[in-house]
Amino acid sequence: MRVMPCIVPFPDGTFMIMNGAKNGVAGFNLASDPNLSTLLYDPSQPVGSRISILNNSTIPRMYHSEATLLPDGRVLVSGSDPETKGYKEELRIEVYIPPYLSQGLTQPTVTVANTDWAYGGQYQINVNLFQGQPMRVSLVAAVSSTHGNVMGSRTIFPIFSCQGSVCTVTAPPNAQVSARKSYDYVVSLRRLTQYPSVSLFNASIIILTWDICIADFALDHLT
Repeated sequence: MRVMPCIVPFPDGTFMIMNGAKNGVAGFNLASDPNLSTLLYDPSQPVGSRISILNNSTIPRMYHSEATLLPDGRVLVSGSDPETKGYKEELRIEVYIPPYLSQGLTQPTVTVANTDWAYGGQYQINVNLFQGQPMRVSLVAAVSSTHGNVMGSRTIFPIFSCQGSVCTVTAPPNAQVSARKSYDYVVSLRRLTQYPSVSLFNASIIILTWDICIADFALDHLT
């Protein structure tokens, strides 16, 4: 049983579930028994086999807790209810390290000339791989999770092709698939085995490490 979960979307289409309580409802002093378990949900698996257990968190975080995907592949965990009896206001901030960060693999590099994409357009990115092929591409909305909701969450797997180190990605076709401007999208090239990546995020260089991810960058906006 879990109320008020935080759900973090990963670029491989899976979701990490954490925080919240085992009893109660959302609101000040309305929940009890913090849920410290962390789960991974994989919708591609058969029904009954979609949940796997990750390492527990250690700090109770119920109402007003957050879990946010970081550019380096970790998850920023924060927040608490300052009025829940028996639990003081939690000012500590944690980073949760997912299993894919312990692989010890070499980060690839990516160069993106154009981060302002139009619907249906085709855009080139240059990738230097250190772990080899094959790979996939995903677009992940830059969002955070709180109150059991992930506002604007979306993961898209666009068409792409590669010739050597140059890959051409086809942008989403319309606003029904990918909403305008209000989302920054991360483009992740991902192998079928796990290793880290280096990214460009709004033109500044940031390290990003993802499950089966090799490289990513953020679109300034999609028009």
